[in-house]
Parts: sequence; C-alpha cells; structure tokens
Amino acid sequence: MKKFLVLGLLAGKICFGATITVAAAADLRFVLQNLTALYKKEYPHDNFKFIYGASGNFYNQIRQGYPIDVFMSADTRYPELLYKQGFAYKPRPYAIGKLAIYTTKNMDISNPKSALLKAQKIAIANPRVAPYGIAGISTLHCYHIYNQVANKIVYGENIIQTAQYVASGNVPVGLVSYSLLLAPQLGLKGKYELIPQPCYKPIVQGATVIKSTKDEKASMRFFNFLYSPQAIAIWKSFGYGIPR
Repeated sequence: MKKFLVLGLLAGKICFGATITVAAAADLRFVLQNLTALYKKEYPHDNFKFIYGASGNFYNQIRQGYPIDVFMSADTRYPELLYKQGFAYKPRPYAIGKLAIYTTKNMDISNPKSALLKAQKIAIANPRVAPYGIAGISTLHCYHIYNQVANKIVYGENIIQTAQYVASGNVPVGLVSYSLLLAPQLGLKGKYELIPQPCYKPIVQGATVIKSTKDEKASMRFFNFLYSPQAIAIWKSFGYGIPR
C-alpha cells in the first residue's frame, strides 16, 4: 500500500509538469506557436505563458524583478547585458531576422528607396526599444533619405503593431519583420520586398534563461530545444537565418 501511494504521488508530480514564462520579441508570436506545438509532443506536461513586446522593455522589466523564466530577444545585446549584470545565464543566438518593406496599397515597392520617398507615412518600430526599429532607421540612412522622410515616420510600440499599421491601411508602407509576413496565422494581405542585407546590421536574435526562474530544469529544457534540428527547420520556414 505504501509503495503504491509513493508511486501515485510521483506520477502526479510528473504529470503536473512545469509552466514556463517566456518574454519574447514581438516578431516571434507566430513562430513560437509552431515551436511549442512541436515541443509539447516531446514534453506534453510542460505549459507556457508567453508575453510579447519590445525587447528593450523586457530588459528593463527583468532588471526590476519581473518574473520571467526565458527571455527571447530580437537582438543579442539585451541578453548579453543581463548576463554580464548577473541576471541571466549565458545567452545564445537562435535566429537571424530579416527586414522587409511592406504595403497593402497599389504602389510599386520594387525600388524601396523610391517607395519610401513617395509614401506619405512610413511605419517603423520604435528604435529605442525594438531592434527591428534600429534596422529600419539604418535602412533610411543607407538610402540617404532619413532627413527627407523623418517627419513622416509613424513609430509602432513593437514590430507587430508596426505591421498592423500597414495591414490596416492607416499607413501606406512600413519596414517590418520578414517572419511576420510569412506567418499564415497573421494572414497579412499585400506585398513585400526584402531589404538588401548591407542596408542594416544583421538582426541576430538571442535567448537566455533568467537566474530567478522558478524551474531552472524546465527553462533549460525549453532553451535547449530552440537549437534542436526540429526547431531549426521551423525557424527556416519563417524566413529566419540560422547563426553558425
């Protein structure tokens, strides 16, 4: 009877699993749906709580003690800072994002420079907290048109809001994450063109486990999964490059 009781308690503990809280850059909202579906086939008792937003905002919140287990940033700078400041374990890059010009209007975007100059408004993520916003501003400087279009920029709080500005038709053109345009869940209409890579610094995106995690084993398990062959196939399907 005692043995049966002990085994029952252990089984109950295993079945309960863990709840992993993930703070993720906004461009990851849909790719993570696919990744976690695959992850849960292997670890069905783990659950997730996802919070999406701008990487810079998450960096500040984690430093202030906001309860996060895994941080998936749209760059490597914020995870590295948290690591150096003692808030996180050593980070690792998981994907390389790409920038695209996007519109739902009847306009020619095959020449991004010309399209951006002609547009009445341009949607870009806030560069103070969003790495894709930094890439967007870099692109305008690359084309030597920043001073000409600066007063036309509409800043989104994060890259999803930026894409929605364009998808709604409120802003004719935007510089957004390529992965969002490939996400079938978002169902964005319109057309896009990739921005040439030399126009912005590669958007290398990194993840880390926060030291205050409530379940280090579960958090590390998910963190390591992000670099598995199965996960890499999903990253590629959403247009991301894979770091060496």
